[in-house]
Amino acid sequence: IDDFRIYNTALNATDVAALAAASPDIPPGPAKIALENADFEAGVGSWPEFDGFDNPAHDVPGWKNYPAVLSDAGVEAGNAWWGTYNGTFSAFLFPGCGAYLTSEYTIKPGDTFDIGYVAKVWWGPSQWTAKLFYNVPTNVIGSISSDINGGWSNYTGRIAATPESVGGKLGILFVNTGGSVATLDAVTLARVLPETAPPLLVETDRTVLAPANHKMAEVKIKARFFDPSVDPVKLGLNAACFIASNEPDDGADDGSTSGDVNGSDGYTAPVLVTLTWDGSAYVATVGLRAERSESGSGRVYTIVCNAVDGSGKSYTTSCEVTVP
Repeated sequence: IDDFRIYNTALNATDVAALAAASPDIPPGPAKIALENADFEAGVGSWPEFDGFDNPAHDVPGWKNYPAVLSDAGVEAGNAWWGTYNGTFSAFLFPGCGAYLTSEYTIKPGDTFDIGYVAKVWWGPSQWTAKLFYNVPTNVIGSISSDINGGWSNYTGRIAATPESVGGKLGILFVNTGGSVATLDAVTLARVLPETAPPLLVETDRTVLAPANHKMAEVKIKARFFDPSVDPVKLGLNAACFIASNEPDDGADDGSTSGDVNGSDGYTAPVLVTLTWDGSAYVATVGLRAERSESGSGRVYTIVCNAVDGSGKSYTTSCEVTVP
């Protein structure tokens, strides 16, 4: 792949334990997707017109009408006669009315999303249809319908991204598809995280150090995942890397130098390297000496990277840089 020589190399238990103990600074990444005013608590009600969410006189932050002009829909405060959610601001929409939010989340390949909200009846049973879309509400990814039959209750659904939606901004639309007024509050949207981490791929920008002039050469290491849609930060992974040499630092017929692996001896013990997350991969820059024993078959630097997920399961892969 990209002229890199890739090998899947199993580590012994001691090596894996040593790698798992390394904990680079990886920031947390919650699965929840930010939605503006998803609980209607911006404090804007639509009384007395109740003409939707986009009236300049009482524009409800975040929410947009669907269709563009609505009647008999809006937001009321906690003192409304019909009993809002936990005595806070809540929304209501008559049959056929809808409203939507657009997030800043860019949809990725393989994404699946969990939808959550609370609702209750007003005069009689009704139905909410929640639709996920990309960019504009007419670009529907999928929908979930739920019958509303009682008091305030939780409703959930799960929808997977489509190939067409990848790269678009994620949004959620609610449409009252029932026969009576439907109420709404506490909307949530979250990306479903993979249960385990995918296999690692480790690669370097240089696979051969030549000529063997005894000088230190800068080598860039990148450890990433085969599936680019997976976000290791959100998986809470810890990653580490070590480098080993098959020849002594100052061995026979190789000159009088030492510290050949990033300033340390990679022959007597693997040298641990700190990896940092750059937003797309774990990366490091190290120094490797372009040196080999004239009486040997060539020097091989083996670079092994390991990631450990929250359950303790580890994923390991390696590549080589040679001095022929």
